[in-house]
Parts: sequence; C-alpha cells; structure tokens
Amino acid sequence: MRHHILLGIISVALFAAPAAFAGSGGGQNMAGCGWGSQVFKDNKNTKGAQSTAATSNGLFFNQAFGITSGTSGCTAVPGLARLEREQFLAVNRRNLSRELSTGSGEYAASFAALMGCREDGVASFLSFVKQRYDRLFPEKDAAPAEIIAALEFEITRDAKLSRACAI
Repeated sequence: MRHHILLGIISVALFAAPAAFAGSGGGQNMAGCGWGSQVFKDNKNTKGAQSTAATSNGLFFNQAFGITSGTSGCTAVPGLARLEREQFLAVNRRNLSRELSTGSGEYAASFAALMGCREDGVASFLSFVKQRYDRLFPEKDAAPAEIIAALEFEITRDAKLSRACAI
C-alpha cells in the first residue's frame, strides 16, 4: 500500500512540475512552447490555462521536438538546421548529387525541405540548383559545409527563391 501512495505522489509531482513554473506575466504565454502552449495561447495567462498548457506539453512530450525543429511556437536552436543540412548532404552525397544535377528525385526533394523550402517552392529550388549545379558542386570532394554555404548564399541572392525557402 505504501508503494502505491509513494508512486502516486511521484506521478503527481512529475506532471505538476511543469505547471509550477508556468507563472504569469506580460500577456506572454509562460508555459513554454509546444502543443499545449499553442492551444491555450489566447487564454490571458490564467493559472488554469497555463497549468493545462504546461501539463499538455509534458504529457505529450512534444516540447523537445518543437525546440529542435523550431515548430509549435519554439525557436529553433541556432545552427541546428545547417548542421542537419550538412549531415544529410554528407550521408546521401552520391544520390543527392545525381538527383540535384537532374533537378528531380526523392533525395533532392527531401533536401529542398531541409533547406526550408515550402511545398510550392520545391520545384523552383530543384530547377535553381540544376541550373547552377556546376557552380554549387565544383569539386567532387568539397566539404558539405562549403556546399551548404554556397547554396545558402545563392538562394539569398535570388528574389523568388529567397521567398520560397526560409534559410
């Protein structure tokens, strides 16, 4: 019986802890980021809304994903998107290079998404890279960081593509 009571106390403490830090202030949602914060963001920071938002964030474990991906009201970790692009390029270099040179393919479309291109901007991105392939991939063994930097630079210089892809 004692173990059940202790287990109940620990469970309540674990789920109530995020709510304890949910404070109020300045009209800003204080439960952090995540689905719960997005659902309850217009509730004027009442204790009930903030507690529910914080508990929802804790129960569904979506805050960590939101933090790393920059979604659900979270700010992305600086440099994480670029690191993901570099890793994707390094791991899939042969297939990605072939598809980018032709302007189509699954690896190329996935890479476009990693480059922050909206769904309606993927075709523009692939066409853009195909036209500039020799300039963006000048050396067979260029470092992924160099390729990504050159690609980001070229995208920011193109008015249409810089609107379609958020780097």
